[in-house]
Amino acid sequence: MCIMNIVVTERDVYPWTVNKRCYFRGYIQKNSGECLRGIDAIDYFFCEDYNVFLEKVKNIYGCFSVILVHDNECYLAVDVARSMPLYYDTSLSIISDNAEEIRKFLNIKTSSIDIKKAAELLTTSYIIGDHTIYSDIHQLEIGCAGRINDGTIRKNYYFRHYSKGFVDNENKAMEKLRVASNNMVMRLKYLINDRPLLVSLSGGYDSRYIVCTLKENGFSNVVCYSYGRKGSFELVQAEQVAKAVGYKWIKIEYDEEDNDLILSPEGIKYMNYCYNHEYMVYIQNFTAVKKIFDNKLVPANSIVITGLCNDIHTGLYTPSINVAAEYGFNKNGLAEFIVDKRFARYAPINSYREYLKNEVISMMEFYDLNVNDHMSFIRAYDCLDAGFSHSRCFLNMNKVHEFYGYEWALPCWDKELLDFWYSLSPDLRRSQYLYEKYITEFLGKKYGVGQKKYTNNEGRSKVSKFIRRNVGGMIVGICYPLGIPVKRKSDINNFSTLEVKLYKELSQKYVIAKRHAAFTLLLTAYLMEKRYGRQWGRDVMKIIRKT
Repeated sequence: MCIMNIVVTERDVYPWTVNKRCYFRGYIQKNSGECLRGIDAIDYFFCEDYNVFLEKVKNIYGCFSVILVHDNECYLAVDVARSMPLYYDTSLSIISDNAEEIRKFLNIKTSSIDIKKAAELLTTSYIIGDHTIYSDIHQLEIGCAGRINDGTIRKNYYFRHYSKGFVDNENKAMEKLRVASNNMVMRLKYLINDRPLLVSLSGGYDSRYIVCTLKENGFSNVVCYSYGRKGSFELVQAEQVAKAVGYKWIKIEYDEEDNDLILSPEGIKYMNYCYNHEYMVYIQNFTAVKKIFDNKLVPANSIVITGLCNDIHTGLYTPSINVAAEYGFNKNGLAEFIVDKRFARYAPINSYREYLKNEVISMMEFYDLNVNDHMSFIRAYDCLDAGFSHSRCFLNMNKVHEFYGYEWALPCWDKELLDFWYSLSPDLRRSQYLYEKYITEFLGKKYGVGQKKYTNNEGRSKVSKFIRRNVGGMIVGICYPLGIPVKRKSDINNFSTLEVKLYKELSQKYVIAKRHAAFTLLLTAYLMEKRYGRQWGRDVMKIIRKT
């Protein structure tokens, strides 16, 4: 008998539908765009053969999680972005969409955390693989389905985020991108069903790509919103794009008083809403969305769309052949590369570093990934990296939207679009070569916004960055204890006063690497103390060193 306990959270946005012992949340779409929700989605998934279930999952688009319970087994799946996570315990006695519910069910003490995972969480702000900070709580990974029976779980990765690299003709690739983009918004049109769109518009390429593609396809009921410090490059560029395409633009400027809202009772309630145990909380857009909601700046039935996380798919992080060769075309080399990229704020001691590398190598073996040349290095890195910070951290931006009652969608995780990006040769994809050209010379240029994106690091040498970081660390070491905010150009959300408040609240201040004492690290440490107590710091600092 299958005696799984299914515990799902009551939600206002994409609520769970339960029928025929099938639990479904979200929406799914066929290739034609036809959209299924609730009972219709359950009818689509319901079957008594796991292989049939797996094929059904493979053949649809959308954002969803699904659990199908039979007498002797249970099937479950999440979408290609893991946008609606599912968790389970080691003994397979419970499945939930909320890791905190599993902790309570198992009566795990809040402080009974895995120190190695706690160090990973503090250092990188997220935990990789199927792990959480509690050793007995696991999760389905990105693009994964699972079958539970006879006390075991068998997982299948029905969608793998990796490069095929066979399209190298630039003109053909440009045309394929145009077609895939138009098909993506066709499916979006079926999803929204004449409802208004609210687009989170930044100064980067991804949201510019979204709004220009919407304009190209005749979408008119669109409002854009942007947020940040007054005069920040994000607001300046976002305003230019919104005006160019003729969409209404809502500007939310962050001042110090506004950001106090983050630690208000409502802000704390939101943070608790995000109470899963492999990432803390995405808070940057909280104040902006709260103001939009409180002031009724958009209709309540608006659907929010973003450019999340098109930078990874389009090749921003694709390593060059020289970088890959320096580490070595083998699994150990890729594992070294990943650990170095993730652990920039702190350096793991040798034994912990080996543990982290072995974790990555185990993931490669589970995915059946080989590394023996530049192409396979990229292929394996893509497959792993898509499930790292992009899925674990940045997609949580939508938690704010649903907290205030807005549905959301992820157009840049459309499977046809993903397949296109992963089909490109390394030369067309690396450093976003084709993507940038498509925006600056075709799509964006058509609407007068073909300029290249601006970044805060432009014009800085490695030496300059090193000096700024070290001097900044000394300034932080003096100012934070005195309660003096450290103003930085890179602080585009005006979080400096909030950083001081977070630092003041910390009991274990010694865990903070002053050179890297920006908002994300301070918020992570602050919430780790709130959730896991104030006793983990000493043990964590035994296995990592400040850099």
